[in-house]
Amino acid sequence: MKGRLLLTLLGVLALFNLHAESKRIKIGKANMEYIFNLLPETKKISLAYNNFEEQLFAQLSNKFQELREKTETFEKGRATMTEAVRKQKEDELKDLQSNIEEFQIEAQESLAKKHIELTTPLQKKVIQAIEEVAKENGYTHVFRLGIGETPILLYAEEDTDISDLVLKKLGILPQAKQPK
Repeated sequence: MKGRLLLTLLGVLALFNLHAESKRIKIGKANMEYIFNLLPETKKISLAYNNFEEQLFAQLSNKFQELREKTETFEKGRATMTEAVRKQKEDELKDLQSNIEEFQIEAQESLAKKHIELTTPLQKKVIQAIEEVAKENGYTHVFRLGIGETPILLYAEEDTDISDLVLKKLGILPQAKQPK
């Protein structure tokens, strides 16, 4: 009886070991900043974003210029204005100042939306390439190294980096690695 139980236990352990080996975990990492910096679309996105930002800045500058001119005109003519006209001009200047503040908030929101609009398709393209590379090379998990943020992966051996494979999948020649 003990022999049979021991044999069954050894069989279960052997099956568990076989199952564990068949589900081997292979972990890779992808340096997103490195990948994005080498993609030609990144330069186009940056240019489009900067152009949009410059347009908003030009509009804001025009609004500030209008406020400056109206303020100067008000200050020059203030002494000759009736109380009612002075109050009306002050209200106009306050309204213009409020409009500028609202425009600044809307501009920041527009910039954030524009960034998402421009980068989302490229992010999807890179993530799809990462998934394809992972499947083709037997990776079960891939961690992302962050763009301007704390990396999600705190340590990994260099041979687990699939960034160059992802770049090749995207048709980009990877950069030569610098010796450490």
